[in-house]
Amino acid sequence: GASDDGLIGDSKKPSTLLLQNAVRGALGIEPFALTCPEVNTPDKTPIRDYINVVDLNEAHLKALEYMFNNGQSKIINLGTGAGNSVLEIVKEVQLVTGVKFEIGKSAPRQGDDAKKIANITKAKQVLDWQPRRSIVDSIRSLSCWYKLHPHGWES
Repeated sequence: GASDDGLIGDSKKPSTLLLQNAVRGALGIEPFALTCPEVNTPDKTPIRDYINVVDLNEAHLKALEYMFNNGQSKIINLGTGAGNSVLEIVKEVQLVTGVKFEIGKSAPRQGDDAKKIANITKAKQVLDWQPRRSIVDSIRSLSCWYKLHPHGWES
């Protein structure tokens, strides 16, 4: 995603990030292509834990507060604790943007596991943190960002 108001974002070129690429496809900035291999999930696409960038930032601030208050260094997983498949994300982007864009296929990336979802129990216990934004929030903020900056930050 981008900031909640869509004014601050990121545009990797080329991007390996599904949400960036799907939103760019929906807005007609560039064609969208699946890069995932077929895996053993209900729709045959990998399931991942897509965390909103602002939620991620807030978790890091909570971690800094924890450390500044004499907390011990710990490894803590961050995510939503839930997963969505690649095709679920693409369909959600189409629904939120109202654009049914073409889904191309390119060479699949190697080494993608079928499912990766963060266990956020420790983040809740240690940092008193949990995500507040949904995938729809991420799509809306990123769509706003790309409408303002279709080619990213330009000089």
